[in-house]
Amino acid sequence: HGCYQFDVYCPNNYPSGPPLVNLETTGSGSVRFNPNLYNCGKVCLSLLGTWSGAENEKWNEATSSLLQLFVSIQALIFVPEPYFNEPGYESSMNTPSGRQQSLNYNTNIRTQNVRWAIVDQLKNPSEGFEDVIHNHFKLKKDEVLETVDKWNKETGIDHTLITELKELLNKL
Repeated sequence: HGCYQFDVYCPNNYPSGPPLVNLETTGSGSVRFNPNLYNCGKVCLSLLGTWSGAENEKWNEATSSLLQLFVSIQALIFVPEPYFNEPGYESSMNTPSGRQQSLNYNTNIRTQNVRWAIVDQLKNPSEGFEDVIHNHFKLKKDEVLETVDKWNKETGIDHTLITELKELLNKL
């Protein structure tokens, strides 16, 4: 439910080549929300040419589009268990060790999501996006609170952060 801001630039050779994409929501360079999202803002996807992949996963000027990029980010990066996006880690999926590592990863990411993609976005929305961000959270307030409550029960989230979140959402 967080707001993640991506800077997308279509260079002169677009659509012959992929756009350039940078994640702006990084907790001031402190958080990797997913192994495909670096804390420096790099977005790692074979579609963008920032990760090696099969030929059919790379940018194709005849068939690739911004829509494909956005759907790829949503479907391949914003997933329930981002830990397994790390190359080689998928082999531990559905094992006791893999489940524990994924839970540990999610514990941190969920807290950082609340801190940077929700609370910080409400307190410091990007210029030009103030209304969009506030309206998003106004419309999704109940879902956000329900999800954060669920996360808190599963993995624990700083109570001070939850209190701040509730105060900010109640002001909308």
